[in-house]
Amino acid sequence: MEENKSPGGTISHNTSVIVGNETMISDSIADNPDRHYYQIVYGSFILVILATSLIRGFSFMKVIIVHLSF
Repeated sequence: MEENKSPGGTISHNTSVIVGNETMISDSIADNPDRHYYQIVYGSFILVILATSLIRGFSFMKVIIVHLSF
């Protein structure tokens, strides 16, 4: 198996997987035991970005409507 090296030169592996009586190193993110946590964090950031975009859009729209009504 080919080893992944990070920019600092250290070997980086995603996680270990037990296959039969052997422990093998897996490079697949799907095998990471903390994947659910990462999904929650990424999903939360997507919701925050969407919410702030909507707030910005409505505030710009309100300012434009107020200035056009004069």
